Amino acid sequence: MAELDISGFLCVRHGSGAYLIILRKEDDKIIAFLVRREMDLYDAIVLAEMYRERWGIENAFRSLEEFRIRTRTCDVRKELVLVLLSYLLLNVWFLIRSWRKVKLWEFSVSLSNLLDREVRVEPERAFREVKTSFPQTPANPMHLLPAT
Repeated sequence: MAELDISGFLCVRHGSGAYLIILRKEDDKIIAFLVRREMDLYDAIVLAEMYRERWGIENAFRSLEEFRIRTRTCDVRKELVLVLLSYLLLNVWFLIRSWRKVKLWEFSVSLSNLLDREVRVEPERAFREVKTSFPQTPANPMHLLPAT
């Protein structure tokens, strides 16, 4: 658990019986939440860290909704492959985002550009390279492919 750098702490009882906890971070950002019991600084920091981790999980689930698969196929195997591919891409994005701040939109545009450049733009050249890399023998079915 990462340690928060706290420069201020306040615990105030609300009229409803709840306690308002306010933490001021070193960069002057405020963390505020309500609890049912009075807390000291240490308990408030631990709880703030737990909320922070939970918030990351909630945001991850929200991101999964953005990756929801919309297909017209009735083949469950194809849908399963698409779901697994989506999870893989989402985990790659989480990994990259942990190294540097990358927005989901920037990641998807970069990935799309990479796929356009590597897969979609020059399929004929890739096909020719595959065809010419094998010997033209009757045992090799590549010789049956049309000439390009």
